[in-house]
Amino acid sequence: MKQLTSEDRFNVACITPGNPNCPKNPGGDFDIGAPPILSKLKDGKSPLVVGQKSAVAYGLDPDEKGKIVWQTRIGKGGPLGGIEFGGAADQKSVYFPLSDCAVDPKAGGGMFALEIATGKKLWETAPAPPACLLSRDAAPRNLRPPR
Repeated sequence: MKQLTSEDRFNVACITPGNPNCPKNPGGDFDIGAPPILSKLKDGKSPLVVGQKSAVAYGLDPDEKGKIVWQTRIGKGGPLGGIEFGGAADQKSVYFPLSDCAVDPKAGGGMFALEIATGKKLWETAPAPPACLLSRDAAPRNLRPPR
């Protein structure tokens, strides 16, 4: 078992200042909001690739109790940001969406490709500007599915 970010006890109650349901030192809301990806490399190793809401992707060695093999930051991260939704992988690369624009549409986001063996950033692409960017409803209300 591996804890990637110690002292992170953030919960949604922490968004409201002074809420008694928020721990005294909540941390930065850096839990893992996407399922891990178990991959298979040509050398026989099987890294576990994990994306965290801190906007850091990790390559972990499951045979070494989750030892961090590599880590790559792709954004700022935080509440409703970072790598929050599932990624995908092929034989060489892992692909993660970045949702840093969920709270502030101008903050950034996009799609990133990392080399599974090393975490080296292969490419990134920015998202199209959201149609609601000029609306006061730009975020986070627009995260809900349409009715």
